[in-house]
Amino acid sequence: MIDEASQIQTFYSKIKFPGLYDLDDLNFYQESIDNKFLSVYNTGIQGSERILDIGCGTGFITNLLAIKNPDIRIDAVDFSDSIDFAQEFNAKNNIKNVTYYKEDFFKFSSTYQYDCIICNGVLHHMPQYKDAIDKIKTMITPTGRLILGVYNYYGKTLKKLLPITYRSELLRIDQEDVPYEINFTNKEFLNYFKEFNINTIYPSINNQLVDIKNLINYTNGGLTVYNLTRESI
Repeated sequence: MIDEASQIQTFYSKIKFPGLYDLDDLNFYQESIDNKFLSVYNTGIQGSERILDIGCGTGFITNLLAIKNPDIRIDAVDFSDSIDFAQEFNAKNNIKNVTYYKEDFFKFSSTYQYDCIICNGVLHHMPQYKDAIDKIKTMITPTGRLILGVYNYYGKTLKKLLPITYRSELLRIDQEDVPYEINFTNKEFLNYFKEFNINTIYPSINNQLVDIKNLINYTNGGLTVYNLTRESI
């Protein structure tokens, strides 16, 4: 019997999420990132020197951030074949500030800590998400930032009840056919990060009413991005 993690690896190796792209697609966002979620990530990494991107997939966000922030070093890891496209795109377009690692995150190691770790849309597909959170905490500096995107329970619940017209077949497959998925209420997720300060939560109202805001944000499963900073030791 194939375990859930292996099913996820096979699934994302097949669908190549978040999709294939070219340099024009990335350049579209270079002058002004008007996609709110991408803007949250770009704003969140400012001031960082070295970033880890966990579960980068085909590298759309990774390479976008790398091109827009050439002075920031980015390590990116993913265990699916999707990362092959990211590496090829990186080499073809001479992007020097990203290093890709095709590896299971639980086997990935680094000789240094990161001052910012990104994990977008990944933890909720990891059966061992609690272990992943524990490992992430060991890999950031004492005042490091985490930028984590996870599905919200209320957004996901409403999505099951209302009809959705997806922008693409790839998005539909990712939302409807994924073999393993969980979600979190705002309180549940923050309970894993009690030693962290909240910088921003999107979507929210002044970092409050997160669950209510995600009833509006149901079309993408209530994806919620948390920007957290570990308290100084």
